[in-house]
Amino acid sequence: MFEHKVTVSADPQGRVVIPTKNPEYAYIKLKQQIEEFDENGWLQIRTRTCLLKGKQNRLDQFCWKPDMKLYGRICVKESLTPFNEDDSEREIKMAGDSGVPCLYNDQPIYRKTFWDKTSTKLDELIQHTNVDEIRAVLLLQRKAQENTKPVFD
Repeated sequence: MFEHKVTVSADPQGRVVIPTKNPEYAYIKLKQQIEEFDENGWLQIRTRTCLLKGKQNRLDQFCWKPDMKLYGRICVKESLTPFNEDDSEREIKMAGDSGVPCLYNDQPIYRKTFWDKTSTKLDELIQHTNVDEIRAVLLLQRKAQENTKPVFD
C-alpha cells in the first residue's frame, strides 16, 4: 500500500508556487494517493488534490520543490451550505465528468479538500440521493459516444 505522504506538484512550466490573476496571491498544489473501499468492498486507488493558498511573498519564503513529500493527509469536507457565500457555485460536488451536480434531497452538496498536516481529521462526506439522475445522464453520454465512433470498412 501507499505510504500516504502528500506530494508537492509543479505546473507544466515546473513552477511550484503558482501565481494567480492577482500577482499578490499564489497557490501550491498538493496531491496524495488514497486507498478507498467502495460500498461493495472494492478497493479504489484515488488521487486527491488540494491547494495551499497565500500571499506570493510568503509562499516564496519556503523551499518548495517538485515532488517534495509532506506529512499529513488531504481530507474531504462536504456540506449542504456553501463554503464561500460570494461564489456558491464554485465548490458544488459533481458526479465525475457527467456535468451533473450531486444532490442530497434536492440540495447541492458542496465539497472542498484541505491538507491536514496532523493526519487527525476525518473526511466528512454526504451521500448523494440523485443516483438515478446521474445514471441516466451517464447512460445517455455513453450512448452518444458509441454513436460518434468512426466505422471502418
